[in-house]
Amino acid sequence: MALPFLVLALASGLIMPYFSRIKSHLLLLKRIGGLLIILMGILLMLGQLNVLSGILG
Repeated sequence: MALPFLVLALASGLIMPYFSRIKSHLLLLKRIGGLLIILMGILLMLGQLNVLSGILG
């Protein structure tokens, strides 16, 4: 189960330059992620999480 994390740790040197390129968009990505988490929470509270499954599936 730890294999993906080990691969990521070994490949981090290759991945870090990519993150420096998207640094200017990081705030937008955080906001989008936050909105998705809020949306999932609302759907979960309302018992409508299957709506999201229908959209994505």
